[in-house]
Amino acid sequence: WGDAPAVADGAVRLSYRELDDRVRRLAAGLRNLGLAPGDRIAVLSLNSFRYMEVYLAAALGGHVVAPINT
Repeated sequence: WGDAPAVADGAVRLSYRELDDRVRRLAAGLRNLGLAPGDRIAVLSLNSFRYMEVYLAAALGGHVVAPINT
């Protein structure tokens, strides 16, 4: 979907291409921290685009997400 809008959160606007790039970089960062598929990640966050990025990156890495919403 390329440049079509994927995220609108306040002043933040991301295309699907931008979101994909951010999620892939974050997933690589989680791997570099030593997380492996099946590892569990607890995420404490407000409802925001950043929460979605972490959730998608964890899913991409095969991690199990335990969402903790505030």
